[in-house]
Amino acid sequence: MDTLNSILNQLVDVVVQSITPEAAQQFIALRACEKDQELVNQFAQAANEGRLNEDDRATFVSLIIASEFIALVQIRARAILAKSSRI
Repeated sequence: MDTLNSILNQLVDVVVQSITPEAAQQFIALRACEKDQELVNQFAQAANEGRLNEDDRATFVSLIIASEFIALVQIRARAILAKSSRI
């Protein structure tokens, strides 16, 4: 997992290097649509109940990784906005 976190952080670094305050606001506002959020919730419930098959588990893990990436970008985007408001 440390390798995955390292890769995610490297990707986030590349994304945020040239981000504008306007783009930062768009990243911060990014949310899963209702349909996608419901799918994540279904996978989470199935995982908690031990009902995920291998394909569903792989999909769920991919969704978790994507959401972690988005969360990291949003954290950095908030920092960019905070810094730009102090300038």
